[in-house]
Formats: sequence, structure tokens, C-alpha cells
Amino acid sequence: MKILIVAKAGNRNTFVLNLKDSLSTFAQVDSSIDGFWNGSKDYDIIHFQWPELLSFMISRRSFSPNKYRLKKITSRLKYWKEKGTKLVITRHNIFPHHSSSNYEKLYKIIYQHVDGVIHLDSFSQDDFFMRYPSFNTKHAIIPHGWYDNITNDCTEKEARLFLKLSDQTFVVLAFGAIRNQAEEQMLFESFDKLPMKNKILLIPRGYFSNENLIYRLMNFLNLKAYQHILSSKAKKLAKKGILWSQSFVPENHIQYYFNAADILIIPRINTLNSGNVPLGYTFKKVVVGPNTGNIGSILEETSNPTFDPTNIDSITNAMLMGQKLSKKMWGEENYQFAKKYWSWKDIGNQHHSFFQEILSQ
Repeated sequence: MKILIVAKAGNRNTFVLNLKDSLSTFAQVDSSIDGFWNGSKDYDIIHFQWPELLSFMISRRSFSPNKYRLKKITSRLKYWKEKGTKLVITRHNIFPHHSSSNYEKLYKIIYQHVDGVIHLDSFSQDDFFMRYPSFNTKHAIIPHGWYDNITNDCTEKEARLFLKLSDQTFVVLAFGAIRNQAEEQMLFESFDKLPMKNKILLIPRGYFSNENLIYRLMNFLNLKAYQHILSSKAKKLAKKGILWSQSFVPENHIQYYFNAADILIIPRINTLNSGNVPLGYTFKKVVVGPNTGNIGSILEETSNPTFDPTNIDSITNAMLMGQKLSKKMWGEENYQFAKKYWSWKDIGNQHHSFFQEILSQ
């Protein structure tokens, strides 16, 4: 079996790399975006991840496709279909985080042409049927794998020493990029209402006008004025117990943030999936997240606290419940769940079965 994953492996999110490794146990696997556009190989399966990767890309950011780009994508999909290649997509998002009407058209075009859709949990499948009731496509639910390949050999004490945090502090970690001001403000307000003195909110990659092109240019050029603005915001928040920055955490430092934390919070308002759920479970953390999308269904299934993103008190109460569960070592239960159901070996086998089903059509 020959497979093309339409994404680059080894980027900041190791999902694609782990997926490629798991599929390589039964197939020859390439991973690239260029392979979709210019590849001349004969593939049995082309496996899409994020449709926006087919749009215009500058650095790691995609921009909304125009009608000519949409036409070009449609033409290329038909090319592969005519070659007899089967097309499959893993549904990571309902739409991109910076969506537009043309992005919605792009997603619909992909779904109209694929032979199979992989969902990371049942909520996604139900939502798909509601949005696209007329699409005749095969479906499978295959979970997001865990992150057992990330270094994890430091203790909580060592992690807190590394981050200069007190042993007596209740530490809430919000890992990954905060995508918009509403998410960040929601997080600030709910944390502020936590009824305790010794508390710290860790935000390694906070939000700061990330969609503003002027700020993005200033950041790209590493201008001192931009760094001053970031530093000013960080200093103000530090007075409230919020350790905020816009730093990318290298993979070998991820363990310090997770092992220093008491709980992990996913500050999303309306998001389908988050790799932070399996990441948190891998590091034996209680995970607090919104009661929406696959995030909510997984957390509720595993008895982790969920909240209503529109209710600040609900978020604060979920953090307090997370604190209680962390004292009861519920993070160990999460780890055992991930080990049992989210191993990449099992996920590779599930993909193999689904691909064989698609190829037999």
C-alpha cells in the first residue's frame, strides 16, 4: 500500500510524524503538500489532514483561497480520482480557526471528493452528518494518539525549579497558542476568581493581536518596539500571578511545564478537537476543558471537569474541581486511559483496516 499524507511531518505538532510512523508499519508513506500538487507517484491513498494547507501559505499561516485557487484544488482532486487513488481526510476542525466563506467552500469541496472521513471522536461524526446529510462517504472513528514519544524524565520538584515556581503554589497550565482575545480574556477572568492566594497561571504562548498584520510584521522583523510591547504586557500580568509570554516551547522543555502544573486547562470557546487532551493525559494531568466538540465528550467520558465557555463561574468551578481531582491522583487514571486506547500502534492498525475497507469499494 502506498500512502501520501498531505502535510509536512516533523513540524511543531508531532501528530503528522507519529501518524506517518504508525502507517509505515504496513505501507510506504510519503508526507508532503507538494506531493499532492506535483507528485507523479501512484498512490493507493491520499490522506488529507487540514484542507487549508492547500490554500496560500506564508510561513506557517494559511490565507483564504480565492475562486481560482478553489478551482485549481478541485481540478487536482479530480486528477487523483481519475487515477483510481482513494481520498481520505481526518477531520481536525469544523472550519479553520481563522475561517471565511471561501474556507467553508474549500472544506465542502474536499468532503465532496473524499471516499472516507476519519473522526477523532463521535461528536465529530454526528456534526458531519448534520452539516452534510447528502454526502455519501464512509466514516470511521479513530482517536488522536498520545504523546509518549515526548521526553518525560523530570520530577515535579525539578520542573518547578526550572520554571522558578514555589512548591506551595497551585499551578494552572494553558499550553499551546491562545488564538484570540476572547479566549484569553475568558481565561484571565476565571483564573482571577479562583479563591486562593498562592496560584499561578502559566501561558507560554499568549495572544497579542496575532491576526494584526502590522504586529505580525513587527514580530517577524523582531523589532525592539514589539518586544517592548510584549514585555510590558507580561509585567502587568505577572502582578496578577499570570506568567505570560509568546514563546514557542521546545519539545525537550514541554516536560517542565506539564510536570510543574497541577492541572491543564484548554481555554477554547468553540473548537472541535485539541491535541492538548492526549498531551495532558500522557503527562498524567487532570484536564479541564469546554463542554463542546470532541473535547467535551472525551473529558466527560473520562470524568474530567468541563465548563460552559460562556460562563466565567463555570470555568472557575471546573478549575476547582480539577484541583480536587489532582489531589486524588486522577491524572494517573487519565494516563492509563491514554495508554490503553490511544497507542499509535493501535491507531495505525485502525487506519489499516479503514484503508482496506476504502480500497475494496
